Amino acid sequence: SDELDWGYAVELSSADEALRFGASYLSDLAESEEALLEDERHRYQRRVSAWSAYALLGFRQLEITAELLRATAAFAEKDQTADKPSAYNLELAYFPRPGWQLALRYEHSSELEDQPKRRSGLSLTWLPLPYLGLSLDYLYGEYQRGFVSDDDERELRSQQQLVGLISLEF
Repeated sequence: SDELDWGYAVELSSADEALRFGASYLSDLAESEEALLEDERHRYQRRVSAWSAYALLGFRQLEITAELLRATAAFAEKDQTADKPSAYNLELAYFPRPGWQLALRYEHSSELEDQPKRRSGLSLTWLPLPYLGLSLDYLYGEYQRGFVSDDDERELRSQQQLVGLISLEF
């Protein structure tokens, strides 16, 4: 679109950053990384905004994170089953020693096309050097019945993902 996209964000944090709360407002959810209107060639009748919030509670070797995102209105271009997406996730991260992280994740989404309704899994991250990270994630997802099908029009019920990531910060 020719319109300018914008957003607001606010974060409150304790001095040691062990407790953080944040909230944001996005003017156009269709412009997110999810490419929600890709099938419509990114054309739409009106912009749909969204709000999000998160909280983090940290202890010495443990962090608990919760995030939530919800569209404020429905996309006119989508079916009623996928016109007002929302999602939340919870993560419990454990740091057994410096440079290591083990995390348990749970994700839930509603009306988010081609995405599992529920997904859970494990993540292991190792930082062997200050600017190098190695991660291995396993996620198991379950689709909403009758919501997602493959290219041959067969209904998808679940998915399993194993993802490896090498990150270099500079």
